[in-house]
Amino acid sequence: MVLILNKTKSLFSNNKQVWRKVLKCAIAYEIATIFLLIPQVLKIFIHVPYILVLATLFFNAAGTTGGQISELLLNLVVLIPAAIFCSIITYCITVYNGHLETNPSSGLYSNGAAIIASLAFFICVFCISYCRVKYPRLFMAALQSMPLPFFCFTRDIYVTKFDVMMPAGIVYPLIIGCGIALVVNHCLWPETAAKASETTFGNSLVALRQTLTQCMDEEGGQKTLAKLQTTIDAMCKAQREAKYEAVISYYAPAWYKPLRLSMARLANHVYGMTLALERANRISNQHRIQTQTSAIHDGSLPQQQYERTYNNNDWTLVADEKMQKMKPTYQHIDRLHGSIKPAMQEFLDRCIHAIDRLQNSMAQHQVIPKSFSSTTSASSLNNEQDSTATSAQQEEHVFLLENALETLNERMQMILHEEFEHEMPMEEHFLIYTILSTLIAFAKELIVLKECSQALIEKKNTFCHHWPRLFWPQVSFKKWLSRAPPGNQSMEEQVMLDQRAKEFKQEQQQEHQKDEEQHDPYQVRRHNYRYQQKEKQSPLQHAPGRFFWNRWLYRASKFLQYGPTRYALKFTVTAEILALMAWLPIPGVNFLYDNNHGQWALLSAMVVSNMTIGATALQCLFRIIATVIGAVCGYIILLAGERNVNPYVIAVLVFVFEIPMWYTFLGTSYPRIGMISLLTLAVIVSTGFTDLFNETLIEPLWKRILTAVVAVLVVMAVEQIMWPTWARKLLRDQLSRLFIDTGIQYAQVTSLVCHDNTLSSSYAHTYQQVAITQRALNHQWQESQQLLGLAAAEARLTKGPFPIKEYQHMLDLEKKIVYWIHHVFEAQKMITPTVRKQIVAPMAHYRKEMAAMVYFYLFTLGGSVRTRTALPAMMPTAELARRMLHQEHLMNWQNKYPKLIPDRSNFEAIMHWHTCAAGTIEIILLQEAIAERVITLMGQHDLFHPYPQQVI
Repeated sequence: MVLILNKTKSLFSNNKQVWRKVLKCAIAYEIATIFLLIPQVLKIFIHVPYILVLATLFFNAAGTTGGQISELLLNLVVLIPAAIFCSIITYCITVYNGHLETNPSSGLYSNGAAIIASLAFFICVFCISYCRVKYPRLFMAALQSMPLPFFCFTRDIYVTKFDVMMPAGIVYPLIIGCGIALVVNHCLWPETAAKASETTFGNSLVALRQTLTQCMDEEGGQKTLAKLQTTIDAMCKAQREAKYEAVISYYAPAWYKPLRLSMARLANHVYGMTLALERANRISNQHRIQTQTSAIHDGSLPQQQYERTYNNNDWTLVADEKMQKMKPTYQHIDRLHGSIKPAMQEFLDRCIHAIDRLQNSMAQHQVIPKSFSSTTSASSLNNEQDSTATSAQQEEHVFLLENALETLNERMQMILHEEFEHEMPMEEHFLIYTILSTLIAFAKELIVLKECSQALIEKKNTFCHHWPRLFWPQVSFKKWLSRAPPGNQSMEEQVMLDQRAKEFKQEQQQEHQKDEEQHDPYQVRRHNYRYQQKEKQSPLQHAPGRFFWNRWLYRASKFLQYGPTRYALKFTVTAEILALMAWLPIPGVNFLYDNNHGQWALLSAMVVSNMTIGATALQCLFRIIATVIGAVCGYIILLAGERNVNPYVIAVLVFVFEIPMWYTFLGTSYPRIGMISLLTLAVIVSTGFTDLFNETLIEPLWKRILTAVVAVLVVMAVEQIMWPTWARKLLRDQLSRLFIDTGIQYAQVTSLVCHDNTLSSSYAHTYQQVAITQRALNHQWQESQQLLGLAAAEARLTKGPFPIKEYQHMLDLEKKIVYWIHHVFEAQKMITPTVRKQIVAPMAHYRKEMAAMVYFYLFTLGGSVRTRTALPAMMPTAELARRMLHQEHLMNWQNKYPKLIPDRSNFEAIMHWHTCAAGTIEIILLQEAIAERVITLMGQHDLFHPYPQQVI
């Protein structure tokens, strides 16, 4: 009993924010339900009464007030044209029926009204569905416009009198329901986008401090690092969303962009430092275990070279004396790590102290909520009690941090000189100086964050005069429509909207390039030259057609391959099949369809997203479960209230039953079940209370469940027939492209490292291309992670369970490869021209050969994953090329090192060269680890057994 009480208490105490949202949404839902229980109000909404309650569900009070207002405006943008179209077509149908009734011998087709309604239904549903995915901001607004064609073109299509209240009776209840939810959200714990942005920024600062505190601890560092990544993602999402809303705040949402970018870079540096520390600790532990094992066995085990291991993902290479020449040695890692550890710990303490002071300054100037004011440094808190922070205090903060950075630089130079006076660069130096490099980059970025915060505070003093003001969104309307609205989208919906946002970004870049070419003749000439070169080098497989009809068919094919087009066609065909009964040329069929909740099948299919086969099947299962839950609860409520005898009992029981449904919708990983349960509950209670069809209490229950089952069967059948897509196939294609693009990216970064002149045009062009591709790689990784979640939910009838752990390990390793490539890209910028000419440039040939091996290796892995074929028996090795490159550097290192010593700037440049080498080692290691996973999944050819059995 005590355990149950503790769990119940933790359920409420640990989710206070969620329960606030649940209470707000439940109150708005209850108010709309009470309105329908009043007879005078019910007469106004007699056509489709439950639309009022559904509006409080679609416009729920869990979001921000600005988001609700924008959703209301967008809803009007979609509703009004749809209502006008439905009204015009409905009026034409009534004119047609009237003319047919007055002139039976006119030669008009007796079922012409059904044909007109079906064609108008197809056009209207297709347009709404197309806009729903093409413009993600209209995702919910378009969903609420669907009832217009569902009811206007299927109910009473053979009448001869036009009823304007049919379309109007669907529009204004939605607006009134949204107003109810908006008022409740304003009155109870109002949530704004600016407040969410400030809170998430404060959370990210707290998480950053915790990560620095525990980064030396391997287990605690991993947990805090994961928390930091989560808070950074939440901060970026909240601040981006705040730009698209009208907010009342001290600071404009766009002013936070420098802070957001700086915090993201800080998190990236912490991630790299954690990886390097984890790697060094793992090697030290491996040495310790090896020494103990040697002492236990014979006590006189000869000195041997230790191999690299990556036990984080259960991947280890077995010792092989034949391959010792191709394995790096780590003989001095413990001594080097111990030499920098005190200086590193002191530096981290100073960084933590600087973050405390920064957090206090931001809290006192309303950049973040005052609850985030740090209490760890009492002295700094007492010194900053003034209402405004002076520039002298800010300069003092920066000076202390720069002093700590200078101390670390001196310690680094001392270690560098002591090591290389008698030693040559080995793998230990590469790894240790990676740690130092990330620390120095972190300190420099922390100084930038302080300067950005001071600039933000000065903007407030200039524009706001210490009072909050209203900031309107300053983005283009088309870009605003391309952003997905915040809310409880399902996983497959989020994948679909993210892909559409990516497509929109690519379209915008193409339009921007065309605009530049129109205003710049040089751009036109360069584009024409590239086009001519592309035509000369384009493969015959993709050669354009010679005739005009080839081009038309090509455009039509591209249009049908377009994501919004496919989604709209799938949904429209599904809706046509479900509404077919209303248009059959059989007397009485339309009446039977209307009086047995035929439109409920359309509403059931409306909330299912046709993304992939597995996701659609899972959503259909959730649809049936939620329909049963909502229908049974509605039946119990009507039974207790004796249909419409005791409306007070109905109101109380609706509130009781909706609380767990709202929590399922807002606080669990199954929001779809909660949403559809609430939708079904509203429909059952409202139709049962009004008793429009003279049914018993049990009839709406089994009719709606049966209709929902038929609807989901039709949805799954259409999904299987029209462009069937499996999430695991999309995952393999996406992962294959990610591997290949990663290899290309590494080759481009290596090309930058090989440049001896950073001022050349080729270097600038490659640099720009690498920066763009790096962001694309991060987006590709995120899409692969989302597709992995969809693939894991798909059932496999003829094979074993989907090996999600193996794919997850590959994605984790791939994320580290992408980071190390970015790390090399950032580090090569800091190498001075002298070091480039003396050390880097002479070995360009060997470095390019190594990059080619890395690219070939990843290309082979990508081809195996895409085609589900085994890896070849002989794989290209990049370690041999790296070893040859390293040996060439060792040959002339001691001759060139004394020439570089006098110039102090070369110290840091050599350190960045070392961290580039460390990145190369880690990339080769990680790609080999991925190969082990691919072999586990797909198998590997054997010279004696050329046809291995595939695992997947």
